[in-house]
Amino acid sequence: MRQSARIHRDLPLREDLSEVLALPYRVDTSGAIVRAPAPPPQGDGAAGGVITTVLDLAKFDVALDQGVLLSAESRAAMMAPTRSTNGEALPYGLGWYLQEYGGHTLV
Repeated sequence: MRQSARIHRDLPLREDLSEVLALPYRVDTSGAIVRAPAPPPQGDGAAGGVITTVLDLAKFDVALDQGVLLSAESRAAMMAPTRSTNGEALPYGLGWYLQEYGGHTLV
């Protein structure tokens, strides 16, 4: 994963990554697709502070699925729904949103 970086909101993105960063677009009120301003910095963690390419993301996904990054037990715990104080399953694991669809758990 050489095209990925953890960024901090107060620090500039590495130049090699900023040169290939996808430009943001949005749909305006008339339905036209127009350039959008860059989103504001969102933090310095995985929810808003990681920049990657689709190929690096695929490498991460394969490594996660094949047990290279975590043990099977840790992966299962990470992707298990958390519970509310009354025991209800919530649609969130340890860092992952979870959803049941067509008999499958989407992570």
